[in-house]
Amino acid sequence: MLATRADVLSPRMSRIIEDLAGDWRQLDARIEGLSSEIETLARQDKACERLMTVSGIGPLISSAMAAAIVTGDVFSKGREFGAWLGLVPKQISTDDRTILGKISRRGNRYLRALFVQAAWVILVRVKCWERYGRSSRRARGRQGAAS
Repeated sequence: MLATRADVLSPRMSRIIEDLAGDWRQLDARIEGLSSEIETLARQDKACERLMTVSGIGPLISSAMAAAIVTGDVFSKGREFGAWLGLVPKQISTDDRTILGKISRRGNRYLRALFVQAAWVILVRVKCWERYGRSSRRARGRQGAAS
């Protein structure tokens, strides 16, 4: 690619860019190797296998979750787990008034980021929502499905 554009870049700059591209390829290969190792380890762990049955949770999230939590017995409800991750809103209460603010962002930052990315993948994936749309149209009619 750089060989065809010799008129735009100096030889020194093209050498620097080629070196950086080589470094990039090496990092990609290393990341690929480590990712496959994490996937192999996750497939061998019963807890990770069970976690991977949930839509959006793959080997990376399941292994991070298993390492951070060990067992889910610590949490009696899903809301407690969400609070531990920092995915519940801050609550300010005075007398009879409750104000819910932004998410608290406390807890395991890495795990929270992985869960947010998984949620985006599920939202973007069209096939997951086609089923919901069909069942919603059946239950509520054409207009009710949009609301």
